[in-house]
Amino acid sequence: PAMEPGDDSKPMLGDEFRRIRTQLGLGKNEMARVLGLACASTNGRKVISRWEKGDLEITGPARLAMRLLLQRQQMSAPITQLRKRDVGSAS
Repeated sequence: PAMEPGDDSKPMLGDEFRRIRTQLGLGKNEMARVLGLACASTNGRKVISRWEKGDLEITGPARLAMRLLLQRQQMSAPITQLRKRDVGSAS
């Protein structure tokens, strides 16, 4: 089902988060960097894992970011451009 990017009040479950992340073609480290999580290589990956397992609530900003990223991808904007521009230099 199509998601409304402006509807941030709708809860996001871990399965939905994982589905969007994999649909975007991003690994956990890349997703952590795109979302701006601190220490993406370690702590950010753990946060992503906890979200996907349902151990940690997916907060409003992260829910909104994921839904906007999915909408961007669905509109045929290549996520690889985002990855190269925003993540490439953070390695």
